[in-house]
Formats: sequence, C-alpha cells, structure tokens
Amino acid sequence: MIEWTKEFETGFPLLDAQHRKLFDMIAEMTVFLEAPAVDDGKIQEFVASLEKYAREHFECEERCMDQTGCLAREINLEAHRIFLDGVVRFKADFLGRGEKREFVAILQASLNAWLRNHILRVDSALRASKRT
Repeated sequence: MIEWTKEFETGFPLLDAQHRKLFDMIAEMTVFLEAPAVDDGKIQEFVASLEKYAREHFECEERCMDQTGCLAREINLEAHRIFLDGVVRFKADFLGRGEKREFVAILQASLNAWLRNHILRVDSALRASKRT
C-alpha cells in the first residue's frame, strides 16, 4: 500500500488534496479484502464511487493543465482515458468472476501502481508549469 509523501505534491493544493482522497479510497479496499465474505453490492458501489470521483478529479486536473500550459497535457488525457476504461472493464468483468477476492486484490494493486506512476511521471509536470 502506498502512502502520501511530499514526493507526490504537485504544488497545487486542490489537486494534492484530491490525490490524497484517491489514496484513501484505494486503501479502503483493504476492508473488502479482509471481510469474511466478498460483498458484491458494496464493491460495485465502491467502484462506482471511485469512478465518479476520478472523473471529477480528472476534469479538475485537466483544467489546471490547460490553464498552466502544462507540457504533459496530452499524455495526461490519454492516461485518464486508460484509467477510466479499466474501471469500466472491471465493473463489467466483476460479476462474472469466480474468485472475486483475488480480483479485488488485483484491482487494488493495479490502482496503487497506476496512481503512483501517474502522479510521479505525469502530474509532477505541473510543478514545472507552475513556475512558468
């Protein structure tokens, strides 16, 4: 599980707060993994909430990149599209899965890796655009 550190800061307090919220949401998935039984309804509700929050955050982040002329804007748009496509695929595949706990664990690990890589490799470009 990744934890928020200064290395993830973009220099934009609103975006940093939103990133922290995404970290917290992904960490919340541990509750599903530690429960005696997988609750399909709660997981579907969680993933819908994650998708909604991610869409709102991505819109905010994309506006910020537009306003600052961030050079990573196009890469960011593509990364956001890929993320949302993955969430939609997960929702479609989840109900047909036999071993759902393992599927949720894979989703959590994937989200952790994606968020870490995305912030450090793409969103970090906002720090440079803030200085210009």
